[in-house]
Amino acid sequence: MANNMLSNGRIQQQTTVSQQPSNDKGKKAPEIPAIERNNWLLHRHYTRHEYKTCKILIDQELLRSSGHNEYASYLKGLILRREGKIQDSLNCFQTAYNVNSTNVNNIKQIAKSLLIMGSHKRAIEAYLEAEKVSTIPDWEIYLNLGECYAKLNQLYEAKRHLKRSIELTRNELPYVALARVCIQEDHVTEARNAYNAALRCEACRRVLSV
Repeated sequence: MANNMLSNGRIQQQTTVSQQPSNDKGKKAPEIPAIERNNWLLHRHYTRHEYKTCKILIDQELLRSSGHNEYASYLKGLILRREGKIQDSLNCFQTAYNVNSTNVNNIKQIAKSLLIMGSHKRAIEAYLEAEKVSTIPDWEIYLNLGECYAKLNQLYEAKRHLKRSIELTRNELPYVALARVCIQEDHVTEARNAYNAALRCEACRRVLSV
């Protein structure tokens, strides 16, 4: 899934003095908001899988910011989910959403937590909100919508969203999910075709990654 927010877009948006046009030499580089100043450090520990240290620093940042550090809440949610604490992770993503309701990643992670918890109707609502907020079509949103509808036995809607996901990616996961839905419908030939397409996608991806 997405974890594009882990790149911490706010930090990446900084412009160094050497990159600024010559007519801006007298201007100061934009300052990072105080709440977000240590996000780079959280990101470094998270990407190094130093989760224990990362959680300690996250809690310090959340205390310092009175819970208003969106990125810290987001990372804590990811770590808690890895630990199997799904409800606690959902609470963290909800906190991040309360700070910034326009960040599609916050909404997607709320939806994913709901999906894992088996709250498929609520997950659908969240994914549909993510679809509205997203500036570009997102294959993972449609994949997970398909998975949710399949769990609710709404197979037409499941196939519709999975086929939309397939249009947007070369990843094999939407094909595998589609094959499972076809099996539910007892459409064996269609399921076999979907599995074969998944194998081709996986093989192609392996070649491209070499």
